[in-house]
Amino acid sequence: MKKSTQLLRFRDRDFFRRYSRLLKESKSVNDALMLTISGGAEKYYIEPESLSKIIYRINSGDKLLNMKPHKREMCFRLYNLYLEEKSRKEKSTVSRICSVIVEFSAPSFYIKHETARRIINKCLKNNIT
Repeated sequence: MKKSTQLLRFRDRDFFRRYSRLLKESKSVNDALMLTISGGAEKYYIEPESLSKIIYRINSGDKLLNMKPHKREMCFRLYNLYLEEKSRKEKSTVSRICSVIVEFSAPSFYIKHETARRIINKCLKNNIT
């Protein structure tokens, strides 16, 4: 499930902007970090084509045990959204549904604490606002 460079840049920028806002209201850097990670994201940062492949894997019985827990959680959440959309749009293709649901708001960024710190350091270093 390789993310495109552009998608990662969008995710990092969105994460850093939210973090910067929350930092002003938080008691500590760590509080702001945790609130940002778990506070929801503008979208799911996964390519529709990658999600389509994951949908096929899950439909084939794959439990995605080779994935990291937070990524697996995201994939199964997206799979449930896929099933909901499929029941409403029975004639839609997997790829069409995937291209819609990746744009839904996500309940978290689905990243680890270490990844969040790396994003913040990179954005600070590169003056990304």
